[in-house]
Amino acid sequence: IINCFWQDHRGFLWFGTWSGLGRYDGYEVKIYRPESGNAYGLQSDQITSIVEDQNKQLWIGTINAGFYRFDRAKEQFINYSHNPEDPNSLSNNDVWSLFADSKGYIWVGTEKGLNRFDPNTNTFLNVSVPDYQGRGYTSDYIYSICETPDGSIWATTNRGLNRITFINAQTYHLECY
Repeated sequence: IINCFWQDHRGFLWFGTWSGLGRYDGYEVKIYRPESGNAYGLQSDQITSIVEDQNKQLWIGTINAGFYRFDRAKEQFINYSHNPEDPNSLSNNDVWSLFADSKGYIWVGTEKGLNRFDPNTNTFLNVSVPDYQGRGYTSDYIYSICETPDGSIWATTNRGLNRITFINAQTYHLECY
C-alpha cells in the first residue's frame, strides 16, 4: 500500500508505504527501512507523509517514530520525536501529515495535535485545539494541512476543520469549523 508520494526538486519520486520509504530515480527503486543499530536510519517502516521545503530539504512522517529530515549527502535520517520530559517537543510520535509553509516552518500533524517546527532553531510550537464547540472533546488527530494566500494555516481533524492565524511568531488565533 502506498500512503503518500512526492516528486523532489531533482525529479526523484519518493513514496511512503507500510513497509518503508522508496525512492525511484527513473531506473531503479531504492527502499529505506529500519536497520538494527543504525542511529541515522529510519526507526519505523510505516511512512505516512513526505514533503520538501523551500530549502530543498526532504521531510518524512512516520507512525511510532515521529518525523525525519533526510540528509541527501550522507544518506542519513535525522529524527525529531516526542520526548515525554520536554513539553516543547513533538506532541506525539504518530505523524499523519507534514506541510512546509511559505515562512519556512514545517507543520506536523499528529494524533495528539498540531505542531509548528522551525528547522532553523530546531524548536516546536504546539498549537492547542480547544474543546470542539464546547462539546467536551478535542480535535487532536490532524490529517491534512495547507496554507492559504493570506498566510492562514488550515488543518483537517477527526472532528472538523481548524484555521490558525498568527498574531506574532508565538501567538496565534484558532478557529474551529
